[in-house]
Amino acid sequence: MIDQAVIHQRFEDAAAAYATAAPFPHAVFDDLLPAELLQAVLAEFPDAPSMSTQFQSAHEFKSAENNWNRFGPAAREFVGELNSGPFLASLSALTGIDRLIADAGLVGGGMHQIVTGGKLDVHADFTHHPNGLDRRLNVLVYLNEGWDPQWGGQLQLWERDRSACSKQIDPIFGRVVIFSTLADSFHGHPEPLRTPDGVTRRSMAFYYYSNGRPEAVKPRSTRWIDDDRPQRLRSRIAGVVPASVKRVLSTSIKSLAH
Repeated sequence: MIDQAVIHQRFEDAAAAYATAAPFPHAVFDDLLPAELLQAVLAEFPDAPSMSTQFQSAHEFKSAENNWNRFGPAAREFVGELNSGPFLASLSALTGIDRLIADAGLVGGGMHQIVTGGKLDVHADFTHHPNGLDRRLNVLVYLNEGWDPQWGGQLQLWERDRSACSKQIDPIFGRVVIFSTLADSFHGHPEPLRTPDGVTRRSMAFYYYSNGRPEAVKPRSTRWIDDDRPQRLRSRIAGVVPASVKRVLSTSIKSLAH
């Protein structure tokens, strides 16, 4: 069983640091959840190729499972605990976001698994649930025993202007990462995974919502860090180079969009 009272206290104690964390509000917790339960969840993970959703594109190569009918008893218990009222109250205490709503359907969440060579490019997440609710928080629980940092797979948190990686977090067993889902909370692990054959990067992902939010956010899908690269290059060129050079560079930048 998860000790929700202990979690609530730890979250309350971390609230001030969460609010001021750079590059955007986030917190990292170790030894927050019972190892026995996490090991049982890990033992129920299916092989990556058999998971219901396969993401294979230039931006991401990973597998995911959010079908409750394919979860074992430990995974069902774990999802229930992290979608429970007490856990939502603890998240509110940490983040200052009231009336959070869990997603029983685990849209985009659930079990995530990345094999050798896989990656997830830096991105900002989709902003709304299909039912219209505002996405507010990500909670990531890592399940990688004996993880070697040389394998890569660190979660990168990027500056909100996308200028550089600000922080890297090793995906070690039992580590919980919580961060606010903002229009510019860019994150990912863009370097292909360098694990030995048969070793995968495993996690459970939970997303939390609210019915409205203080600042208006236009609904959009996942925003990859390079989606508007030509436009940003043009902005950087403007006003700093002669007009004749701008014309040449503008032509070169246009070619990047094709």
